[in-house]
Amino acid sequence: MQKVIISRFESIVNNISLAFGCESLIEIQEITPPVINDQAVVETILERSLRTFPEKVFDTKYQSMGSEDYAFFLNEVPGCFIFMGAGGQSENNRFGHHHPKFEIDESVIQNSITFLYHAILSLINNPKNHAK
Repeated sequence: MQKVIISRFESIVNNISLAFGCESLIEIQEITPPVINDQAVVETILERSLRTFPEKVFDTKYQSMGSEDYAFFLNEVPGCFIFMGAGGQSENNRFGHHHPKFEIDESVIQNSITFLYHAILSLINNPKNHAK
């Protein structure tokens, strides 16, 4: 997908430049690789999480274009990047975690600790997650 996006971007920039009779120069710098979760790790954690939190909804289809330093770790060790919903639930206080009005919902902390504890136990006890 990255190659398609870059190709399309170059095409658009070059054609706009051509239309206005000017030249363009595109320099793309790759700073961090994409975050790609290891499917075996995701399945192991999800299976245990569904048993631990049967009342919770786990969105496994969410995709993000964000890049993250964590991608460097995932290139070396199997793992997965997760989002823990900790923001406000009402329309009046739903802000992204980098927004100055963001306020963490502290009731999520206990569930997050429990989630991570069970994820670690599941991964330690599942040999298919130990090698890349």
